[in-house]
Amino acid sequence: MALSYSRNAYGENLPTLKAMRKIGSKKVEGVLEMMRHNINTPLTSSCGRLFDAISFIVGISPMEMEFEAEAPMRLEAAAAEGTRGRYGFEILGGLSQKSLIISFKKMIKSIVKDVEQGTPAPHISAKFHRTLAHAIAGVAERARQRAGTKTVALTGGVFLNRRLVQETYSILEKKGFTVLRPIQYSPNDESISVGQIAYALKSLHRGLFDVELDPADKRKYQVEQNSGEKSDQPYRNKPKNAAEKPIKQASDQTAVKLSQE
Repeated sequence: MALSYSRNAYGENLPTLKAMRKIGSKKVEGVLEMMRHNINTPLTSSCGRLFDAISFIVGISPMEMEFEAEAPMRLEAAAAEGTRGRYGFEILGGLSQKSLIISFKKMIKSIVKDVEQGTPAPHISAKFHRTLAHAIAGVAERARQRAGTKTVALTGGVFLNRRLVQETYSILEKKGFTVLRPIQYSPNDESISVGQIAYALKSLHRGLFDVELDPADKRKYQVEQNSGEKSDQPYRNKPKNAAEKPIKQASDQTAVKLSQE
């Protein structure tokens, strides 16, 4: 990911990073060739991969991970207290568009420059976290301008990062947003299933599904509906007019969907 973000920022004229020298020029060139020809190099817009890249560029990430999210956790733990300033970024896309793209090219170049000048990793990490928090707030402001959004929910595995949560929460509150975050459930990927269950049950109650129930299940469901109790009744068929939507991807940028719903 560090190589991908560097290539996105610099093109083919990549800087000679100390971290990259550990990999070796042959392996680096091999990965570059794979990216040039789209061989086993799927695109991603995951914020976690941005953390992976910065952690490696700064020299905090180990060569091989021993557990999930080790590189981002090391980057978070290294962040210094009291460091001021942040890096640059761009939010691309007008108010009339449903999607925005956050470009971190300016940030990558500034971080590489800091590394080359010997800036301590804790200061770079602190500025990176603040930059990301401001980027999130910037998208929230676009959403408010476009759709009147006043409430922001902080979800996703990246918000297991306490430093990022605190920075983002503070900035959003100062800008007048109501900020929500998971309390009873984790913000991580495993809670996607909780939302899927909630959506399915609400859709079931509103009659948006064609459901084939076993006779016994149907009687149980009708009893629960008449009594006003909640049901976790399973369904077998897809929603009406269900259509699979293609996933939008951006190699080294974070794609942000804005919805009026």
